[in-house]
Amino acid sequence: MRILTASMKLFGERGFEGTSVNAIATEAHMAKGLIYNHFDTKVDIVKGLVEMMMEMGEELMAPNQEFESSKHHLKHIIDDFFNFIERQTQIMSWMLPMAFQIGRYPFVTELVAGKIKSVMGISEQLFNDLGYPDPKQEAWFFGALIDGVGMDHILINNYETQKMHQYILTKYELNNL
Repeated sequence: MRILTASMKLFGERGFEGTSVNAIATEAHMAKGLIYNHFDTKVDIVKGLVEMMMEMGEELMAPNQEFESSKHHLKHIIDDFFNFIERQTQIMSWMLPMAFQIGRYPFVTELVAGKIKSVMGISEQLFNDLGYPDPKQEAWFFGALIDGVGMDHILINNYETQKMHQYILTKYELNNL
């Protein structure tokens, strides 16, 4: 985890090309050789980062627990997302520049597309269970909404995160759960 956290920070600040494995080792407070015990190349580190970020999204969408209803599940997703961005502002600020760079690297695009397809499938099923007439479109809208809130939380000083949290709960009629 130290390697991935250090890599995310440096890739976010310097870009992929501007970050050496030596710099990652220094940031992670470990010997360069230890990094190669876990990752063969810098490309593999990026793949590990993408996997980690996408797993965070999957964990938000499909937590290891049962819910009373689909509405409770959606509320849990929304609440967990807002808790994450409040607690992990630093990680979010490193993820944002990485997210804008990912498309430049074909070795990551396929991995991201597969993970997004998985998360969107879970979301689409959830909105289907909730009775939305076009659950696929609602899933994409919800994903864009969440992505936008995460980005605004990082980019806009004094962004009213809690107000947006309440707005989304109201939009999906989840306030009384």
